[in-house]
Amino acid sequence: MNKPNSQIPPYTPSGCFIATVVYGRGSHKLKSFRRFRDKVLLRNKFGRLFISFYYRIIILYKS
Repeated sequence: MNKPNSQIPPYTPSGCFIATVVYGRGSHKLKSFRRFRDKVLLRNKFGRLFISFYYRIIILYKS
């Protein structure tokens, strides 16, 4: 049985936590990262796996 905190969080368009901290909300670089995520990473299996990994790691960091 999976524990709730071990599940992959749902994808959210504003989920670039590290990039937001580094570059700030609304920055051009942050928008570029989000565009790359949406147009490249989400369109292939390995990109989606990377995003899932990112969300698992970021949960540990944010805690």
